[in-house]
Amino acid sequence: MKKTNPGKYLPLALITLFLSSSQTFAAGPLQNPLGKALAPLDKGSFCQRTTDKKRVAELANEPSNLTGFDNDGGMFNATGVCWWHSRLQRAALYLTVFHPERPAPSTTEVHEIFKALKHNERVVEIGGFNNWSQFTLAYQSQIQRYLNQWQNEDAFIRQAWINGLENRRSLKNKKAADRLEQQVREIANEVLNHHQIVYAKLPMKFPTAHAWLIYNIVPVENGYDFWLIDSNFSEHRNPWPQEYSYSYRFGDKALDLVNSYEFENDDLVEEAYGKFSAYPQREKDFDNVDQAIQTYCQ
Repeated sequence: MKKTNPGKYLPLALITLFLSSSQTFAAGPLQNPLGKALAPLDKGSFCQRTTDKKRVAELANEPSNLTGFDNDGGMFNATGVCWWHSRLQRAALYLTVFHPERPAPSTTEVHEIFKALKHNERVVEIGGFNNWSQFTLAYQSQIQRYLNQWQNEDAFIRQAWINGLENRRSLKNKKAADRLEQQVREIANEVLNHHQIVYAKLPMKFPTAHAWLIYNIVPVENGYDFWLIDSNFSEHRNPWPQEYSYSYRFGDKALDLVNSYEFENDDLVEEAYGKFSAYPQREKDFDNVDQAIQTYCQ
């Protein structure tokens, strides 16, 4: 579902087996114990922060480091590009340094920055801006065009739509709770023990699938509380009242935003997200990320 103007939504004109995303209102908060960090403005501060993976999550917890525009566009200008928006966001948290004293990048340089982050292949230095939010807002139309192209490449050439069907199982059978617990524990292991920002795929109503970036998790007595980046929300268009969070409890058969938080329009949220699961994906991206940081900081 794609937002067209405040308070008004249009249903997807066409749901394909390739891709889809959802957009809705903000959820209720938990108190996030994680600190916040501004984007690095020189090589030294970048290397000091990114070589300690635990500290990168503090960048994810600062709104100025998030993409300045929400999930939009996509095939037929209807499906959105949530998977790729999230992948670009994660790469930017790990691989960007800003130099506001330098000239802003040219159109050609913006393309090179995008390509480098798309493949997690090198650290990029961005002039003219203090942070990722400012940069992406300034070049929104160009970056959106590249995201659309990236989606098309993956959908038609690499058949990436199949990824959205992985781990898609009934949420009503007897094993649903055990399966979801295993998937959430895998996510928690990546965050807590490997100190990574997890790209989590969210299988929803067939054939849709969304994505979250989960950057902080706190174990509690009967489950986990976690904090995340959802490409359908931002300060700029769909603001969150506070930190965007979710509380998973052992025994849950599905993740369910409607029954977890109060929304302005529960029917709309149910239509957009429904009940869904989550599992980690694209862990191997960190092979390139780690190599890029090591090369830059050596």
